[in-house]
Amino acid sequence: MVAMVEEFVIRLPRAELGGSRALERLVSRTLAGVRRDLRAVLSAYAFCNDEAAFARELLRKRSQLWLFRSNQRRFCGDFVVVDMSSPVVERRPAWVVDLKLGAPLRVGGGGAGIQLRNSDRALAEIADVHGAIAPPLAAERVTGDRREVLGYFGVTEARL
Repeated sequence: MVAMVEEFVIRLPRAELGGSRALERLVSRTLAGVRRDLRAVLSAYAFCNDEAAFARELLRKRSQLWLFRSNQRRFCGDFVVVDMSSPVVERRPAWVVDLKLGAPLRVGGGGAGIQLRNSDRALAEIADVHGAIAPPLAAERVTGDRREVLGYFGVTEARL
């Protein structure tokens, strides 16, 4: 049996986001039993500092959310967020997020250019592989600076 390779997203469990090799562990587990170039896959899912801070803070403050890292070569945004609060899969809202350093918050996908072109394929993969959402695969598109997007989700970052 050949393992399914996730081409558009990988799930980022909150407990596994700490440490310098967290992404490598997640990708290795996702690719278990599949022949792939680990370095190439890692670079497709790599975080910049802003994205890593967004992921850690969102999951730290909103435990009901599942966060998926998007493949940066697939034009499906930076993240997909799913609210798992409802036990009914069809009632779970989802958001496709594209972070833009210093940009104002935009709901509806404006300001992302072609970066959200394949977001429907990422949503379909989440439905098929993870069962977190169900068709019809509708998601709100959200773009903006990390702090603005965190605020949209009701998260205020701690100031150091």
